[in-house]
Amino acid sequence: MKKSSTLPEARFRVEGYSYRPVEKAEPDDRYSIQHLLIKDESGQVIKPDFTPWCYMSKTDVENYVFLGHPTRNHEYRPLSSTDLRKMRNSSNR
Repeated sequence: MKKSSTLPEARFRVEGYSYRPVEKAEPDDRYSIQHLLIKDESGQVIKPDFTPWCYMSKTDVENYVFLGHPTRNHEYRPLSSTDLRKMRNSSNR
């Protein structure tokens, strides 16, 4: 986690964090998204280990922040919306 001065524009803000995704297109037509959460007060950059094939929704970011920035559940794939929702629901019991 680091600070950066060259950040993309925020798509939305949730609980003191700005969600700023970076779209990447490879020469062979592969497309991916790097997810960045920027803590508004400090400028700290957090890179969620979330699927690179779709954007995070506001609910995804809310769940990610609520859960304390979790890491992947499975060695072979990053977190998904479903993973975050299940983790949040199990923590509320």
